[in-house]
Amino acid sequence: MKLTKIFAVVVSLTLCAGVLAGCGGQDAPSQSNSDSQSQSESQSSSESTTVDIKAAADTVLAANPISNQLAVDDNLIKFDLSLSEDSYVAYAGALSNDQNDAGRVIVVQYADGQETAVKDALETYRQNQVAFFGNYPEFADAQNNLKSNYALVSGNGMAILAVASNECTDAAAMISAAEGCVK
Repeated sequence: MKLTKIFAVVVSLTLCAGVLAGCGGQDAPSQSNSDSQSQSESQSSSESTTVDIKAAADTVLAANPISNQLAVDDNLIKFDLSLSEDSYVAYAGALSNDQNDAGRVIVVQYADGQETAVKDALETYRQNQVAFFGNYPEFADAQNNLKSNYALVSGNGMAILAVASNECTDAAAMISAAEGCVK
């Protein structure tokens, strides 16, 4: 009888440990960390070539200061831009996390033969953002920046979409900075 009770306690503890481990929520962060790690590896390998997307993003961001920055991430690249993994090598940049600010700098190093596809994806994304901000009259400045104060350029292994933020005082300088990165 005593052996049966000990066995029942051991089995119960094993089941509890299994339930706690299964509900620990560690799957998503570790997967996300591996995605970030593979992205860092992609960026490291891209740095060994002549394309320096981080420097390009920093150059354009210096001319286009963005408050409350949100880093360009896998979700934006894969879902908002609908880019497949074989169309790009790496990406960098930031966008405003403020509702009424369309400011963004997105730099994508495109894969061989994918320049047009990446540039088209950036333009489609910009047009979708124009439509989104057009739904809200209070976001008229953001919509205007998406329509008029932006640069969409490609070359030198990368494509850049830069949209003036609310804090950008010189959209021409931002456009010039973006153009300078792809020459």
